[in-house]
Amino acid sequence: MEYKKRNIPALSLLLFFALFPALRPLHAAAARLPWMNGCTLWALGLNYPWNYYGDDFSNYPDVYGQGYTSAVTTAFANMKANGVYDVRWWVFASQWASPRYQSSAKGTTCTGLPAGWVTHMTDAANYANSLGMKIYFCFVSFDIGDTSNGYHDDIITNATIQNSFFNNAVKPIVQALGNNPGVMGWDIMNEPEWLIQASDGGGWSAGSDSFSLAQMRSFVGNFVSFIRPYVQQPISVGSASMKWCGKDYDYWSGLGLDFFDFHYYDWMTPWYNPVSIAASSLNYGADTGKPVIVGESICNPVVEYNGPGKPLNHYGMAVSIYNKGYAGYLPWAWNDLCTIRTSTSIINPYYANFAAAYPPVTQVLCPTSTYTPTPTSTFSPTRTFSPTLTPTNGMTSTPTLSPTWTDTPTATFTATFTRTPTSTSTSTLTPTSTNTRTFTSTFSATASSTSTRTWTLTTTFTPTLTPLNTYTVTNTPTVTLTPTVTGTPTVTLTPTVSLTATPSATPTASRTPTGTPTVTGTPTVTLTPTISMTPSATASPTLTATPSSTPTGTPTHSPTSTGTASRTATPSATLTATRTPTDTPAATVTSTPAPTFTVTPTALPNLVIYPNPSDGSVPPKIAVPVSTVADVKIKVFTSAFRKVWEADIPSMSPPGREVPLPLADKWGAALANGLYYVVVSTDGGILKVKWLILR
Repeated sequence: MEYKKRNIPALSLLLFFALFPALRPLHAAAARLPWMNGCTLWALGLNYPWNYYGDDFSNYPDVYGQGYTSAVTTAFANMKANGVYDVRWWVFASQWASPRYQSSAKGTTCTGLPAGWVTHMTDAANYANSLGMKIYFCFVSFDIGDTSNGYHDDIITNATIQNSFFNNAVKPIVQALGNNPGVMGWDIMNEPEWLIQASDGGGWSAGSDSFSLAQMRSFVGNFVSFIRPYVQQPISVGSASMKWCGKDYDYWSGLGLDFFDFHYYDWMTPWYNPVSIAASSLNYGADTGKPVIVGESICNPVVEYNGPGKPLNHYGMAVSIYNKGYAGYLPWAWNDLCTIRTSTSIINPYYANFAAAYPPVTQVLCPTSTYTPTPTSTFSPTRTFSPTLTPTNGMTSTPTLSPTWTDTPTATFTATFTRTPTSTSTSTLTPTSTNTRTFTSTFSATASSTSTRTWTLTTTFTPTLTPLNTYTVTNTPTVTLTPTVTGTPTVTLTPTVSLTATPSATPTASRTPTGTPTVTGTPTVTLTPTISMTPSATASPTLTATPSSTPTGTPTHSPTSTGTASRTATPSATLTATRTPTDTPAATVTSTPAPTFTVTPTALPNLVIYPNPSDGSVPPKIAVPVSTVADVKIKVFTSAFRKVWEADIPSMSPPGREVPLPLADKWGAALANGLYYVVVSTDGGILKVKWLILR
């Protein structure tokens, strides 16, 4: 199905779905990487490992001088035009050029960065952001352990050197770029497993210093803890293979990483293939469930990928990895070995088609907060009142007459008052006299009163009541709003899980040697002749063995013995043969009685490269053994398992022959000094051998 999709131009797909949004394909929400401010993204891009290995951001005229900046900006613009959104870029690599140390000798401390280093990294991040791209910076690589150069791998175990490296080289970078929107994330170290000793299950090989797993985990954990306060982008470590990152081993969980990152090349296909192994099946202990990306992968899968579903282009690879629940796909590489820079058709239009079919992969999705403030009001009511005229209030009475009168009231007054802050009540009490009192109260009173009064009044007076306290109090409510924020992310992560059973251990190839069987015969012969004269006898027994064996090498053996004797005597002979054969299937042996054969099986010879190491003075050759006519493939990989050369030899006849090995890659560039892996594939299996180049 994907091959039909890949032939539809991306623009046509976008226009079609823009016009008919209801027909846009629906996909389960994939895993995504956490990013700044609660946002998430799916990493779709390439490795842009270096422009000038290990010295990309210095001020040197031949590096970041005239022409270099334009080379970088041109590369980024071209990558974006071909569908790339995220770029993995190495910072220090082996540390050969940066950062600065007191000297190249181990044990000396880091003193800082070359002039302009942080400025140029910031320029690069800002330019990437202007294109809608992001950079995944990788600090160091396993190359720091190369013993032939003496690089400062003491940052791993020496606390003093490590702290000087963190404070003088790393800190200025993360302080400047820790919240830059042009940075996708931070990779602590590229493929550290190649420096981890074999006793811990690591991939260490001669030519490098080795470290225990505990030492390497301590370094990674310290690195994460150091940069965490400065960066808002996610942190990971670029594992060399799924083998060490959740499949056979769990090297990196529990160190505070935000996501996991492993690398994949075709030699790993039978055991560690993300096209067929779901992210959800990987084990990261307490970190299980964190997102996982494929941080390096096959450059040109149409040519190199030999797994299920082949051939796959980058559209097919990306779709498979997306549907297996991974959160990113960053093949190798724009500008190294298999260079996509000069062959953009490797990714174009496949990246664009993938982005059109799965639009969220190109979007940074951020949560949207929708809320209605729910106020919590703390207030005193507004009250306006005049004092209640009770006996406690003083007043001045000015009568107009002073007659004699008698007032004998009998009253029962029961009042229930309910105060309402803003109410004003007017009460008028008129007794059976001409005395009239009128007052206004700021409270509401519910009164039940029974009053019996007898007034004898012979004079009339009107008192003037003057309250001692007349005031108005206004209390303005104080409202405290306590908003309740409900964030509703627009993406629901519901990965599609497919479980594919795979071996739990790395298979070891077994070959059945071809050899002559070992047969041990112990016959018992009893002859009782009656001789009247000197006999002449000839005995020619024939033994035919037709074994039937199981793979355990225990055959069922049925010998047939035929004896023919001619003699002038009449002997009486009894022959009893007991044989215990050790056999390889399909063997036929003819022997005389009492034979003893001891044959050692002959295995296929190992691969041999001569001379090894190769210094260039003698053209190197590899002896390729074959037992039958077979098609032979020879591939040469770097220690990072990047293929640099290959050859196909059809119909090679046994016993095999020597094949010249080049000292240059398939693009004509000389192979650098270092360790390489030579892999020979025949119809009978795969053989591997290490090859060291030391010019």
